[in-house]
Amino acid sequence: MLLHLGEFDPDWYMARYPDVAELGLSAEAHFTTVGYRIGRGMSANCHSTSDRPEISAALSRRPEISYCVPVMDRLEDLKATLSKNLLSNKGFREQVEFVVLSYEDSGATFEWVRAHFGDALRSGYLRLIRMPRLPVWHFGRAKNGFRGRLAGRFYSSLDGDNFVTGEETRQLLSVIKARGETFIFHHFSGQWGDGSSGRISLPARYFDAVGYDETFLPRQFDEVDLILSTLAARPELTLCRYGAGDGVLEADSVRGYLKGVKDTPAVTTYPAPKRPAPVNPRAGDYAAEDAVLAAMQGVNEALSFLKNAPGSSRRAEWVGRLRRSAEAWVDATDARTLHAVLFDAVDLPPEDPLEITCLVPGAGANLSSVHPKIVIDARGEPLPAGATEEGDFVLHPASGHPLVADVLWRAGLAKVLAARGCPPVS
Repeated sequence: MLLHLGEFDPDWYMARYPDVAELGLSAEAHFTTVGYRIGRGMSANCHSTSDRPEISAALSRRPEISYCVPVMDRLEDLKATLSKNLLSNKGFREQVEFVVLSYEDSGATFEWVRAHFGDALRSGYLRLIRMPRLPVWHFGRAKNGFRGRLAGRFYSSLDGDNFVTGEETRQLLSVIKARGETFIFHHFSGQWGDGSSGRISLPARYFDAVGYDETFLPRQFDEVDLILSTLAARPELTLCRYGAGDGVLEADSVRGYLKGVKDTPAVTTYPAPKRPAPVNPRAGDYAAEDAVLAAMQGVNEALSFLKNAPGSSRRAEWVGRLRRSAEAWVDATDARTLHAVLFDAVDLPPEDPLEITCLVPGAGANLSSVHPKIVIDARGEPLPAGATEEGDFVLHPASGHPLVADVLWRAGLAKVLAARGCPPVS
């Protein structure tokens, strides 16, 4: 908002108020949390904001709903949806904010939004955040970028090609009024491929506490896992959904999981509001017919069940499915994508390794005397001094789970190395 006002001078602010540096805050962070409340100025031309009520009003907004739109390479979709969504919900602008989180290096999305929605940005009805481009699109990582950044009481996910109508917002606000922070709402229509399966609303404090699981592969089951993980942490919450079609809890795999944990969450249904189709609708069976998506679904489902029911008698079954799905995903995925998803596409050493070693949590850091080698270290702590020698290279996985370190990380890296001509590695 400060950027779009065009009046805030961070250098002037730091020089004018030396206590900010003593607190270890940036000028922007201090002003937007403390400074505006006590009437501090923004620049040499604005020594006090006490007489600028519109600034205090925008920074003090505490809407009920934060519609969160993460995008990367989706400017055309945003051009088709953002204006309509803002207009459709204009009657609720005091109770709603739209937050666009753009993962980009070029700045094209950022500048387009600034150029076309100045009034909405200055009022706080629309907020725009720019983050560095992700090595590869990962739903969980992208959506977790909203954690700790929302003014609204409820997080509500919205893909870049989704429309949200005033009727939907009115319904959600009525549920909030009736139930407070005692529910999760899955806005799934029951029709796969229509863009609604990823639509979920829940109290922002639970979203901040639980969030999306970044050990997952980039897509599939991320929203369902957020539902199951939040219900596991807060079993008193009710799952609200539309009455049409089957909800996520009726899927065979999820029913099997719930039977295994002997838990049946309370469910309440609501009538589905009318809403436009997304910009990019898909066929209902698109995931099942794509080998890569089907494998990611298997990996992420198994990880979710294992995480949320660690003592289940079905653990061995889920671990087996996890391993089979991980192997299938590595087989079906090209080397470039494996490199980006598993290791953030970090540059690998030019010298071919003789060995790949995986270190997982709780397994120590005992390494062989073979050199050069690549060490995939998932322990989350520094290696002991002298554990590696010159020519060795240490990688830290960006996604995936230690339970499948061998068939996911090691096999995935071996495929990446083979694509550049490296001989088979032990």
